[in-house]
Amino acid sequence: MIADKDGLLERDNDYTVTYSYNSNVGQARIIIEGKGDYVGKLTTTFDITEADFADVCINSIAPQPYTGDAIEPKISVSFNGKTVSQYYYDVEYSNNIDVGIATVTLTGKTNFIGTASTTFTIIMPGWYEDENGDWYYYNTDATMAKNKWVRANDGIHWCYVDDDGKMVKNAWRKDSKGWCWLDDDGYMVTSQWVQDSKGYCWVGSNGYMDTSTKWIKLDGDWYHITKGYRDQSKWMKDSKGWCWLQEDGKMLTNGWAQDSKGYCWVDSSGYMSTATKWIKIDGDWYHITKGYRDQSKWMKDSKGWCWLQADGKMLTNGFAKDSKGMCYIAADGYMPVATKWVKVDGIWYHITKGYLDTSKWFKDSKGWCYVGADGKMVTDGFAPDSHGNCWIGPEGYMLEETRLVEFEGDTYGIRDGYMVTNDSLEIDGVTYTFGSDGKLIS
Repeated sequence: MIADKDGLLERDNDYTVTYSYNSNVGQARIIIEGKGDYVGKLTTTFDITEADFADVCINSIAPQPYTGDAIEPKISVSFNGKTVSQYYYDVEYSNNIDVGIATVTLTGKTNFIGTASTTFTIIMPGWYEDENGDWYYYNTDATMAKNKWVRANDGIHWCYVDDDGKMVKNAWRKDSKGWCWLDDDGYMVTSQWVQDSKGYCWVGSNGYMDTSTKWIKLDGDWYHITKGYRDQSKWMKDSKGWCWLQEDGKMLTNGWAQDSKGYCWVDSSGYMSTATKWIKIDGDWYHITKGYRDQSKWMKDSKGWCWLQADGKMLTNGFAKDSKGMCYIAADGYMPVATKWVKVDGIWYHITKGYLDTSKWFKDSKGWCYVGADGKMVTDGFAPDSHGNCWIGPEGYMLEETRLVEFEGDTYGIRDGYMVTNDSLEIDGVTYTFGSDGKLIS
């Protein structure tokens, strides 16, 4: 401020100010010259000291492509909004040959003191993963690829990078060729199924969803698509006949499929058979009539009578019921007309002309035996006859002995093979008493 005895003077009305030597470090000069009512000059000075170079602004350096030689990109520096000429600083580069982070150190001079530094990345063109697990691709000029298809590291698959340069994963992508799917690895899938909100789509060998309606063969199995979507759990008819597409879309072969009429046999061709015949599956015989499985019914052919169970399997070595009783079906699946003993699941039964005998005594060279109401030969138990209850031994024959026996957790006495009731029995000098039910009392 400049003043006289009357007060402050007004710059540019009462005086002017001129500066000189005021751009660089050193002593600057101020010249004040009177104007109007004032004449004469005043001169004064002030000192300009160095600025701290740490206060400058260094513009960021774009990633640089790897060349094998030292890389020294151009540096741009500003201070207080003005560009600083390289005359006022020295530049030193380090770690600037190999891929990685290079450092630039700037040392102030003339009007600056101190240092400042920045870094830049040297990049080999290709894919890079960041700390978040996201992948980015850098072009040969070290610029980041965006909104484009890029080959994966394996050189086979295609990947897509979005507006931010990030690899797209687990997403559909549409371009001028159609829809394609990018999987967990970011790869465009080819020749496989991909699920969307409508179902399973077929993506062809070109990586795009096939929108046609046709049959396709995959790993030896046939599938059908309608407008690109897999048909499944349904019947399909074409010029060859009816076929069944399973839950996973595969055409069924050599198996049963159900419709409103029953179970149909689909043969090795994948089409429903319309024949009437016997078929063998996994060692079991079935019979179809005009393609449909016969079940829970008797069948007669040139070999005899056989029984088809609820699941359609021909019964073997078991019993089946008809209007006359329980019939025995032999291992070959047919009812024999023989009278003999048969063994089923480890248990002996007796049949007369093929029918199961029940609640009946039989005598053979070994002795007397009994089959119960269920037809099973009794073993280790009692069987009734006109004289009482007889004891049957472990081999299924009546034992004409006098002794104690254990049956269903209770003790009984037998005399000459018959149960003792309401009486006593002496064995080895010990007398045992039994009740009306034959159980030991004392």
